[in-house]
Amino acid sequence: VLAAGGDAFLGPRAGEVVLARSMDTRDYNVCKRVRAVAGDVVAPAGGGGRAGVLAAGGDGPMPPRKVVVPPGRVWLEGDNKVHSRDSRDYGPVPLPMVTGRVAFVLWPPKDFGWVDHSPRA
Repeated sequence: VLAAGGDAFLGPRAGEVVLARSMDTRDYNVCKRVRAVAGDVVAPAGGGGRAGVLAAGGDGPMPPRKVVVPPGRVWLEGDNKVHSRDSRDYGPVPLPMVTGRVAFVLWPPKDFGWVDHSPRA
């Protein structure tokens, strides 16, 4: 994974894959996709729990209640939704925890190439 940080990183946008400090263990970085930014609404669909959709059009498990992402925070989700610990578990992430934007994948070889930053990748 190659990532841009510091001055080259102007803030996350929905769909971008970013590096962030782990909310569980601050000594670790995690790689997650930005699903919502400040002002976006994240809402469950149907039965609640970890099954639902983003009101903004994303997909995957969601919290059992509607969440408006507050200023200075983002909603992060892993692309592997079944095995990801992310904002669905701990809520919106403070922007200072986001350390960079992922640009390129080196490993595994089947994923080698530029990262797709489209919202539904």
